[in-house]
Amino acid sequence: MTSAIHAQDLRKATRGSGANYLAALLQVGIFVFHTVGARLFGKLAYGAYIFAWSVVELANKVAVAGLDKGILRAVASERARQDDRAELRALATALRVVLLASLAAVALIELGAGLIARWQEVPAYAPTLRALGPLTFLWSSTVVLVAATMGLRTMRYNLLVRGVADPALLIVSGLLWALCWRQGAGLAMALAHVCAASATFLLALLAFGRCFGLRRVAARMLRGRWDGSLVRFSIPVGLAELLNQAIYRVDVILIGAFMQDPLQVANYGACILLSNTISSVRYAFDPVLSPVVAETMVSGDLGRLQHNLRLMVRWVTLLAFPLFVVMLVFGRTLLGLWGESYASAHTALSLLASGHMINAVLGLHQWPVVMSGRSRLDLLNNAVAFAVNLGLNLLLIPRFGLVGAASATLAGNLVLRLLQAIEVGVIFHIHAFSGYWFKVLLSAAGLAAGALLPGGLGLGGPGALAVGLAVGLLLYGLAYRLLGPGPEERKLLGRLWRRLRGQGEE
Repeated sequence: MTSAIHAQDLRKATRGSGANYLAALLQVGIFVFHTVGARLFGKLAYGAYIFAWSVVELANKVAVAGLDKGILRAVASERARQDDRAELRALATALRVVLLASLAAVALIELGAGLIARWQEVPAYAPTLRALGPLTFLWSSTVVLVAATMGLRTMRYNLLVRGVADPALLIVSGLLWALCWRQGAGLAMALAHVCAASATFLLALLAFGRCFGLRRVAARMLRGRWDGSLVRFSIPVGLAELLNQAIYRVDVILIGAFMQDPLQVANYGACILLSNTISSVRYAFDPVLSPVVAETMVSGDLGRLQHNLRLMVRWVTLLAFPLFVVMLVFGRTLLGLWGESYASAHTALSLLASGHMINAVLGLHQWPVVMSGRSRLDLLNNAVAFAVNLGLNLLLIPRFGLVGAASATLAGNLVLRLLQAIEVGVIFHIHAFSGYWFKVLLSAAGLAAGALLPGGLGLGGPGALAVGLAVGLLLYGLAYRLLGPGPEERKLLGRLWRRLRGQGEE
């Protein structure tokens, strides 16, 4: 019975994480939006947009209020219990709360934009922030709608909405605004983002309707009872998510306050966007692991929990390492995509990338803590990490600028993820690190050697990046193959080989 459950989990993990990882890869379109926008609208405009985006991202977490995690857990749990009425009540409650919270957040942004701009002593921040404000409603609603579909352990809507449509719409909208309106360039970037987000929201609404039925959920929103347990679970999670987001965004606000230079904000914004790609690998596995954890909390099957945690941590590490090495070795080249002046921030990029690699490897430990109902413990973890981050930002930014901000973010992230990993060990007596995981670490030496090879041969620029990545990935794969991959990887490779030979499934 156990092997059958593990096989079923493997199939769902492969399909779900594969779809989410593909969605993450397709979000290269967001890079296009940022790099093209920075070049078309100018560095000052891009700096104003990045600052406004950082403020709005914090507001987004307030508006979501943890309901993306709450509704994912609720849908997975109620489906396991086969309780349709409880599921419908949870869906209606989640949408009510996100609607009220997001509209309140938008109002605060619109009213406070001028005050924030005066505090930062950069008047251009105010119109950009006001224009980007509606993104809070659009983004938070989209996230909750898509999270509900992922509670069904189907990831295709996340792929279509957030993986395909969102970046494509951003690029098209950005180019149209660049062609039609060059005045108020930071404002134009913000409006382009809001237009794209509006279309993405409508697609998310359609996807949600196909899964749950818009009319029945809307009717329950108007007259049904509230799901108090969902709210009690989600609010601490939302506060924890807000503090976690602050670890990655308060540095931008403080850079603006201490340095008062949108050009430096622009440099740091490019570093943030690049380094975030490492964590995006882990985020592809979050909605796959979290429903499994919710189900194991109902069944009490800790063996299944540990098996899935180890498998997904190994896969995240395997996929994140190439991105991490590329950031360290080719940081200057990558930042040059924004413009030559951005390359000076490569040290900050390396530090941020290190923090995101820690997040990738240890971040999945969050789910046993949260999905077991310990949302207040998760809030405490994030509060401690945020206090470390904020204190170090205040201490280091005046002295070291961007490097100080990146160091503070790295420290805060390390504290948070270590706390979560220790708590999983203490509470559940499990951990995520098997012998196969250590083989991944050893294999990374081949990856690093391949990436460093072009520099040793005197090559530079994009050509060195292409050669180093190709050789590094080849050595990485060969090293892991020789050390002996896990049984799940062998099974997947065998299945792929049989398909390539036209033999189908056995």
